[in-house]
Amino acid sequence: MDTTGKETSSLYPIMILRSTPQYKIRILPEDSDERKKWPIYSGVLSPFPNAIAAIAHQSYFGNEKHCDESEPMHWEFDKSNDHHDCLMRHLLEEDYVAVAWRALALLETKMQEKHYET
Repeated sequence: MDTTGKETSSLYPIMILRSTPQYKIRILPEDSDERKKWPIYSGVLSPFPNAIAAIAHQSYFGNEKHCDESEPMHWEFDKSNDHHDCLMRHLLEEDYVAVAWRALALLETKMQEKHYET
C-alpha cells in the first residue's frame, strides 16, 4: 500500500507526491535496502551527463514555447499527448534530444496512467 492508501504492485511500490501544477509520482520504495536497487545517480545521471543536460535544455525551450512565462517551469500534460507520433517524427528528423524527451514523457505518462487506473 502506498502513502495514499492505494494498493501497489510489489514490483513498483509507489509513493504519490502531488505538487502544483502537475502530479508527480515517485516509484522509489520506502525501504532503504530496496532503494539501493534504484541507482539514479550512478545508473543514469553519471553515465549520461551530456544527454541529461541536453534533455534539460530541451525542457527549458519546451516550457518557453508552451507555457506562460510568468509561471515556474513545469510540464503541461494536456498540451501535447501524441507522444508516439512526435517521437517518430523527431526520430526521422534525427533530433535525438527531442526523441529522448518524448520517450521520457511517454514513459512517465504510461507509468502514471497505470498507477491511476481504478
